[in-house]
Amino acid sequence: MKNSQVLEVLDSIDEFLKNNLNDYNKLNNPKGTFPTMYIDTLESIMQELNKRDFVEEIINQRILCTYNALLYASDQGNLMEDNDYFNWINYNKYIKTIDEDQLYYDVRTGHSCPFEVSFIKKELGDNNPSIGTLIDSVEEVQQQYDSFLAYDEKQQNTQLAVKKNNPFKWVFDKIAKFINKFKSNKELKQMYNTKHIDNTNIHNTLDSIKVPYTPTVTPSKEQPEQVIAISDLHGDMNKWNAIKQYMKTNPNMKLVILGDAMDRGDYGLEILLQIKELSDQGKAKYLPGNHDSFAYNYVQSKTILDNLSDQQKSSNPDLVLNLENIKNINYNTLSYNGGEPTINSLENFDAVVQKELNSGHIYKNITKEELMNWLGSQPIQEKTNIAGTNYALAHAWFDDELYNYDKDFNLNKALSLEAQGQTQDYIYKKFTNVMWYREENKDDFLPVNFPTGYNMIIGHTPQKDGINLTNFYDSSEYAAILYIDNESSVLDLTNGTNIPLFEGTTHSDR
Repeated sequence: MKNSQVLEVLDSIDEFLKNNLNDYNKLNNPKGTFPTMYIDTLESIMQELNKRDFVEEIINQRILCTYNALLYASDQGNLMEDNDYFNWINYNKYIKTIDEDQLYYDVRTGHSCPFEVSFIKKELGDNNPSIGTLIDSVEEVQQQYDSFLAYDEKQQNTQLAVKKNNPFKWVFDKIAKFINKFKSNKELKQMYNTKHIDNTNIHNTLDSIKVPYTPTVTPSKEQPEQVIAISDLHGDMNKWNAIKQYMKTNPNMKLVILGDAMDRGDYGLEILLQIKELSDQGKAKYLPGNHDSFAYNYVQSKTILDNLSDQQKSSNPDLVLNLENIKNINYNTLSYNGGEPTINSLENFDAVVQKELNSGHIYKNITKEELMNWLGSQPIQEKTNIAGTNYALAHAWFDDELYNYDKDFNLNKALSLEAQGQTQDYIYKKFTNVMWYREENKDDFLPVNFPTGYNMIIGHTPQKDGINLTNFYDSSEYAAILYIDNESSVLDLTNGTNIPLFEGTTHSDR
């Protein structure tokens, strides 16, 4: 069996797992046809490769990692401590193919990595082989298999098992033989639960297996884009998991999140890390709220102070005093407003990130500086039109005057004003409207400006009875105001419906 053919089988397993793993790297149907088929196929391949005189270690490593991950996903074994398979598979769900010259193989998993050559050489050394070393060409086969995957699982089983002239019939025939031959071979499973593959006494025996040809099939009709709005998750992982599960019902779904992912609950930073990755993929937009401002101001003011030289401090005493006040005030504000979990997570940031990476909840490593820079650069307001309806979105209130002045106003710009002692500045006070405004306390704020002709969607003010859609329309000079901070529903902006997504959930203690 040629290397390219082995890797083609592994690629097909990768595609299967990409499409069927849940958030905990488990298969939704671990006892189904495909998991059993792939496990037995890998066992038979390993049996054949053990007859070769030599097998490249990188291929052995990929087989081992894939086999161990497949057993784990199917609840048939534990994941090896050094198996990076799920980190790779989850990260590459969202990576598009790039120039082959930039594709190198990760020596830990045997998978292609779309990184710059210079990065690979720096991180892994010159011994990391290029993709051309291992594969003749799998691009065409991958495209063919992707077409095959356009069928649902039932149709795939029918294609594999029934159609006499189906190009994948040879695969099914081989698998059937392998299953019959190796179904009871428990010793083989135990052997490949170890950390190494034995390379002795191996020779090439299956070169006669031909690469299958798959005709073009028509993919299932793509679902239309759906946009839903949520706010004030406040570290509640049960709510966030319910949202992610709902997103799986439509791959074209996008989220608009009106701030305050952190504080009060235990998993605010974890949720924000996941939101950031969805934002990078174009699947989410995050408009920060007042609790985001607490964390951002605390971290950034502390960072700026730590990086100022003694000379800079002595020459800018007012700046140092302002930054010290910002740091202390926001630390205390976090402490008094349920931000203890956020503070603890920020102080142990690298450990939180590593845990999220290991669990497959995020796929890219990230520093605290990178996360804070992203958070501080997100606009706090947005106007948009979705399915013919105008929306003005913000955390506490949409201020049209501030939006017209600077539609990209963000936490970083607000901190700059505060650090310069300009908290009485008109623009800064307009910023506080967007972060804090409540109608029952309107005398504490500057007069607000309604976005004429837009439905204003805001969070911040909790609603006991869910989202009220009674006055949801876009036909008058002053359209509706919808508060969406509630414990039961999210708002579908595509069609103006209330989705009771959180009914029955309780606060998370993941």
